[in-house]
Formats: sequence, C-alpha cells, structure tokens
Amino acid sequence: MKKVTKNADKFPTKTESRNADATTESIADNTEMPEMAKVFTAAEAQALISMKLKPMDVRQLTTTIFGDDLITHRWSEKARKEMLDNQQRTKEEKKIAKLNREKKDPEADFQGARYHWDGKDWFPVNGVKKAMVSAAHALGINRSIVQRSVFIAGESRRDYFQIKYTRVVRREDAVKVGPFGKKETDLRYRPEYQNWTAELRIQYRADVITAEQVLLLLRDAGFSIGIGEWRPDRGGQAGRFEIEATPTKKAKPVTSRGVRRAA
Repeated sequence: MKKVTKNADKFPTKTESRNADATTESIADNTEMPEMAKVFTAAEAQALISMKLKPMDVRQLTTTIFGDDLITHRWSEKARKEMLDNQQRTKEEKKIAKLNREKKDPEADFQGARYHWDGKDWFPVNGVKKAMVSAAHALGINRSIVQRSVFIAGESRRDYFQIKYTRVVRREDAVKVGPFGKKETDLRYRPEYQNWTAELRIQYRADVITAEQVLLLLRDAGFSIGIGEWRPDRGGQAGRFEIEATPTKKAKPVTSRGVRRAA
C-alpha cells in the first residue's frame, strides 16, 4: 500500500526546487525594467516636481491675547546650579548635602521663578506654540502641520514675548516631588500674573493654513490647553486666555529679511 504524506504538495523535493529556481532565473532575465527605474527627461522631472511643490507664502499677523491669571515657573540660576552639583555627587555626598540643605527662601524662589529682565516680564514663545500643537492634535489635525507651518516670533532673546499685567502676587503651592513611590510634599513659591495681556507676532505659511484658521486654533488653545503652570492641559484652571476679535495688524508677507513693508 502506497504511503501518502499529508500536505506533500507544500514541500517540493530538491530536484523540483532546483527546477523552480532555474525557471525563476529565466523569467527574471526576460523581465523588463520596472517602472520605478524609468529615466525621466528634464522636462518630465520638472513637471513631476511642480505637481507636488508650491511656492511658500509666509505671512505674519499680530494679535493680542489676554487672561485672568498666569503662573510661571522659570528654573532659577540657583536651582540649575543645585541640579548640576547633585548630578556630580556620590550617594554619600548626596545624603550629606540633603542634611545640610539651605533653608527655603520664599521671596527668592518667587523672584527666581519669574522671566524678568530689562525691567519687564516675559514668557517663552514655545509655550504658546506647544498649546497650539496640542489643540490641533485634540481636534484631529496632524501635529506636523502646525509644527512646521506656524511660528511665534519672539521679542527678547528671540524666544520670549512680553507680558503686561495689573498685579503680580506670590503663590504658595504644595507639590509632590521625588522618585515614584518615594514622593514627598514640598512647597513651591511662584508668581501669578493677574489680568495679563500680551501681543503675539505669528508667522505662518498661507499656502498651508489661512489666517482665520491660525486664529481659530489659537483661540481653541487658549480655552482648552492654556499656558504656564497649573493649566488645563495639566489638570488645572490657570493659564487660559482669549484673543481679540480681530488681529491688531493685517497679515503681511514675510521675506528672509523680515516683514515686507507695504508699497
């Protein structure tokens, strides 16, 4: 009785495999060059590029944002130095440093948490940009569209915009610090700007996103995300803002040297 192997047709013999390889090689030799390897003429290449590339239309608009309360927490020079020193210590030295830690100075911590220089108060432009990116993501818009098409132009050191306010107060908040499972309660002293306002200069690609869409996204970021400490994006209530009904200045084209002046 002839023995039948189950699923034998799935396991060809060595002879069948060699014959199959030879057939494959013969077919490969007679196969024409694939379409992707086609050589294009200069005119054809230019036509393909023009189908996917559009000239950039960079514009700038100026608008004002305002809110009730804004809490900032800048890393002070003292905090930066303590962090660097702690990273260079051994375990024993860390224990000794913790026992000999300086007493907390609420006023110094409060002043150190401000972005304050040249007699003015500032805020990082990246805070607003991140809020807009987060708002876009929450609305189902690709983050990269906003990241690459919208930028906030800073005034001081290129990375900050000035904030004006009616009053700044010192806050005292209890926070949890330390590694997971070993967190301890500590007190933080930070500035809270009340009835604050700021003028933003926003540069955007008009060939990708319109001025109206930029302002709508900024408004949504102010309502749902916020900026600074204890903002809605981090479970808080502070840092929310509104924008004025219309931009302070109309959008203008931007060149590599800056905003193009009207003729």
